[in-house]
Amino acid sequence: MPQSSIPRWSAPYRTPVTAVLCSSCAFVLLVLQLQGSLETVVLDYNQSVTNNIKGLSARDSAPINYSRAIWSDILTDKANVCTFLEDLYLNFTAGSICPEDRHVVEELTFNPECDMPMARRCFVAIPRNYLGAKDRSNLSWDQALLRSMKQNVRYEAFPMINSFAEVQQASDLGVLPGKYEPDGGKDWGARVWRVGQLARIYEEKLRALERYIPFARNYGVANHQRSIRLVLDVGGGGGGFASALRRLYGLTCVTLTRDNSIPDIKHYFDLPFYEMLVEDGLPTIMWSGSRRLPVPDHSYDWINSEYAVENFSDDLEDFEKIFFEWDRILRPDGYISLTASSLDARCSGLTQFLRDFASKAGWQERVWSGSLPQKPEHPIYILQKSNWKAL
Repeated sequence: MPQSSIPRWSAPYRTPVTAVLCSSCAFVLLVLQLQGSLETVVLDYNQSVTNNIKGLSARDSAPINYSRAIWSDILTDKANVCTFLEDLYLNFTAGSICPEDRHVVEELTFNPECDMPMARRCFVAIPRNYLGAKDRSNLSWDQALLRSMKQNVRYEAFPMINSFAEVQQASDLGVLPGKYEPDGGKDWGARVWRVGQLARIYEEKLRALERYIPFARNYGVANHQRSIRLVLDVGGGGGGFASALRRLYGLTCVTLTRDNSIPDIKHYFDLPFYEMLVEDGLPTIMWSGSRRLPVPDHSYDWINSEYAVENFSDDLEDFEKIFFEWDRILRPDGYISLTASSLDARCSGLTQFLRDFASKAGWQERVWSGSLPQKPEHPIYILQKSNWKAL
């Protein structure tokens, strides 16, 4: 293959034979196998882009070959993974069609060792049957949302999912019968909304939260008089919480989420969470919780997270950075609500660390290890930034 098409980070593995002889045979075989896998990814990627740009409409593109085995090898090489991903991201023709590389973008965004991807001079592909504003004008809200999820998502970018029906089936069953049935699939926790059911799903929980967070009184009140004006949902999946807040209480909620990408062993399926949000008209940001959020200080009145924060890291230092960032963007007298099956499930000592940080930051405990009606066995933590002092 041409030298220019081989990722830069694989160059160190092309060591002359005389230099490799001093290493063990097992190490040599492992290196050669890894290099071959990576070159296969680049070859498949380059060829698929070439094939799909030629002879197709001006808004077609091709997905990258996402092999779980290959990507596991790539992400394991911590020293070189960023360079490889950057090479893939920058492999495009200026003025032509961008490759369908959403997972490359996501990995660059969420890997704290990588630089954030910069803007590119290429056009994003549009599905052939895209449901536009004129097409939605005569449809009900539920009809428009369901049709847009069927027609406006480029499912060819997802390795396992080929339609929205499969998205819902994977979420409900934890398996795709006859297609993908992983061990323990029924325990897979990610859920997607069902059209028309969000209000009913969240109504009981939100009513329980009303006792501690004054968001219900906002409905029908002028925005400047509201105690809760803007909400941030961290790890919000397909946007169920944000949609329910808007429908039931007229609140704006920004959702931080990510697709359940193939390299992530914890999740079996790759779901179009971003499309679920934007097709519902909800704001979302592709941003890692460990990075500084691109928002001003004191932006949000309420930060919510359900079954997400405890999976962010196994290092308490990472959580210290996350909590400091939350304190930065949370307005004085704002609220934080966390729901988890167990905060200590991945990071031992996180519960006590949160309590110690809250005391240091002036977050007052409103509810500590309480429970909600839907899942009384799962603790909820509600804190308020009330003990603050102006400088």
